[in-house]
Amino acid sequence: KTKFVRQSIVSTYISEKDFSPAIQNQIEALTDALMTLEKVPKNELGVAQVGLDARKRINLDLHYELTELRKDICYLQSGSEELYARHMRPVIEDFDDLIREGVEFLGGAE
Repeated sequence: KTKFVRQSIVSTYISEKDFSPAIQNQIEALTDALMTLEKVPKNELGVAQVGLDARKRINLDLHYELTELRKDICYLQSGSEELYARHMRPVIEDFDDLIREGVEFLGGAE
């Protein structure tokens, strides 16, 4: 479901060049999805488990989806600098150097 919400947010942003009030509901939908996924029960090893029926449970690795939702919400609510500070610089060695190299490669356009 979040894929379609994200697509709608990107389409709105591209057409309006701004985070208009029109996408506030979509940001709330992503936040609700994040909170729902964070509440998925976990087993003793911390692996998320979902019941398919009364007898069958499956293990899910939700790490990627949770991480991406947190980054998307951070960017949408706080902007790129906050995204970089909270989610990119801590995990990507030489992040600022890589950005600088990319900007130079693109001819200085940001």
